[in-house]
Amino acid sequence: MKTNSYSWLHVSVFVLKNNWHLAIKGVIQPFIKYHFEKGDFLTYKLTFDHGSAENISLSLLVPDKKEGVVAQSLDQSLKSFFKEEGFSAILNSKQNNTLFMPPLTNSVQYKLCPAFVNPEIKHLQILEQTFSNLMIDVFAEELVDDEMILTFSLYILFDCYKLVCATDHSSGDKWQMYYQHQASYLKTIEFSDQPLQEEIVSMEAAVNEIYLDISNTVMLNDLNWISKWEDVFGKIWEEEYNRNREILFFSEINLIITQQLNLNIGYQLLLSTFVNNTISKHRVSAK
Repeated sequence: MKTNSYSWLHVSVFVLKNNWHLAIKGVIQPFIKYHFEKGDFLTYKLTFDHGSAENISLSLLVPDKKEGVVAQSLDQSLKSFFKEEGFSAILNSKQNNTLFMPPLTNSVQYKLCPAFVNPEIKHLQILEQTFSNLMIDVFAEELVDDEMILTFSLYILFDCYKLVCATDHSSGDKWQMYYQHQASYLKTIEFSDQPLQEEIVSMEAAVNEIYLDISNTVMLNDLNWISKWEDVFGKIWEEEYNRNREILFFSEINLIITQQLNLNIGYQLLLSTFVNNTISKHRVSAK
C-alpha cells in the first residue's frame, strides 16, 4: 500500500503590520477553513514577522501533487485581496535604507521544502496548529499591535498555569520556576533595565487583571478562543505529565508562543517577568 509523502509549502505575505488583521480576516481565515476541511493539507502554522519586511508567514504541510493547486488558490485570493484593498507593491519606510533589495510590501513569496512527518513531534504540530487558530480568531478582529500581542500571550500563559496547577500543584511550582529562570537568563542578554522596570510598573495592574480573568468563569465565557486552547492543551499536558516531561513541555509551549508571535528578547523578558511576578504575588496572598 502506497503512503502519502508531504512537503512544507511556506508562504510569506508581505503586508504592513497595521493591515495584518485585514489579510487574516479577508484571506487566511477563509482559505484555511475551506482547504483544511477539504483535506488539502495535513496541518498548518501561522507566524508573524515584525522585521523591516513585515509579513505573515503561513506554513502548510501539503500532500505531494497538491502543492500547485493549493499555492495557486492562495495566490489568486491574495491578488484579489490586494486589488480590492487598493494595496500596490511598494517599499515601506523601514526598507529604504537596506543594502539589498528587500521583498516589496503587498507581495507574496513561496518556498517548497521536503517534509518528514515524525510521530514523536505530533503533539507539537497539534499545539502549533491550535495556537495558529487562536491567532487567527483573535487577530482577525482588531488592529495588531505590540500591546495586543503581549496581552494575548499573557492570557495563554496564565491559562496554562491554571491547567497545570489543576493536575498537580507541584507542577505549578515548576511552571513558575521555569519562568523565574527564563527571566534571570534573559536579563543577561537584554540590558535596557530602566525601560523594562518602567514598563513593568506601568502594566502591573493590567497584567493582574488578566490573571484574575483567567480564574473568572463568567469572564472566560466571553473568550471563546481560550476554551479551544484548554481542550487541546489539557489533553496533551496530561500525557506529558504522565511521561515526566513537565519542564521540557513548558519550554516547548514557550517556544511556540515566542516563535509564532516573533517576540524579541525584550518582550520575552517582559513576558517571563510578568508571569513570574504575578504568580508569586498571588501565591503569597493566598497563604
